Amino acid sequence: MTDPRDDAASSDDLDPAASSPPLRLRQVISGDATAAPDPTRYHVFLGGETAGPFSPGEVEGMIRSGQVGPLDLARREGDPEWFSLGEMFPDACLAVGRGPGPQATVPPSGTDRQSFTGRLFGALAYPFCGDGAVIFGSGVVFILLMGVMASFSGMIAMILSFVVTGYFFGALQGIVQSSAQGIDTMPPWPGTEDWTEEIAGPFLRWVVTLATCFGPGAAVCFWGWKNTDTLVLWAGVGLGLLGLVVYPMAVLAVSMADSIAGLHPFLVIRSIAASPGRYLAVVALITLLIGVQVGTSCWAEKLPVPFVGDAWHAFNGLYFAVVQARLLGVFYHANRERLGWF
Repeated sequence: MTDPRDDAASSDDLDPAASSPPLRLRQVISGDATAAPDPTRYHVFLGGETAGPFSPGEVEGMIRSGQVGPLDLARREGDPEWFSLGEMFPDACLAVGRGPGPQATVPPSGTDRQSFTGRLFGALAYPFCGDGAVIFGSGVVFILLMGVMASFSGMIAMILSFVVTGYFFGALQGIVQSSAQGIDTMPPWPGTEDWTEEIAGPFLRWVVTLATCFGPGAAVCFWGWKNTDTLVLWAGVGLGLLGLVVYPMAVLAVSMADSIAGLHPFLVIRSIAASPGRYLAVVALITLLIGVQVGTSCWAEKLPVPFVGDAWHAFNGLYFAVVQARLLGVFYHANRERLGWF
């Protein structure tokens, strides 16, 4: 049995908390995608389904995050026998002090995952699967409390807006990464021990991603409007629509790389071209969800009942953000070999 610590270099490259993009993603960005894949890969049995394949570093990360325990089952890729993670990764399980969890059931031969289309539409129920209802509900309450605090002062509102945006973008990154691993339940909200990692970093990555995708179109539109040039104005609108198509892939790449290096044009365009049909289906569904979100928000503003509108806005905003993050993770998981990022 290979000790996972022997694969430390590979684990560091795949660690989503690393300051630079993972090894294979760096190679894709640089145009060199010829590196041989890691021969040691694992499948993990999660929620009644087989997830993976994962590298040893990814499995260790799942153990550290509490997504799996020592009694959950895994097997090497190509090996028909299943073993407990306590046997396969004893040091990782002992390091986090995980106690015995519920015994998993060995999956029957031929068990397959839900279809891509089924998983896309299943994202609508994702916030309420497993412990997700409690996790999601606590997020809604948190947003409401932040809204109440922000109402006392304009300066407080600005500070809280920065903090909440950064925190929740970091949380949405976690949902993308978890879904990309084939995990079908919401991860817990991240901690706030490291202010730079949990709030400032995600906020800046989100702002840079928005500026990269929509900044050129906005600038060209402004120039056309200022100079009353219809042709330039329409060119700006076209760039804005292009940014709308590119934005989901840009968010996915930045989330998986945990770095703005994921915005490299070669990586984003190449990744869209790798699975255009499925990607456009995800973009269309996200666009539809945004339309539903805007429509229901306008409806809630007209409600005469106090506080109900604020509660609906908090629920509405968080729900659609979580579902969209889930859709991106599902897309990556279904197309990870075509994308070839890791």
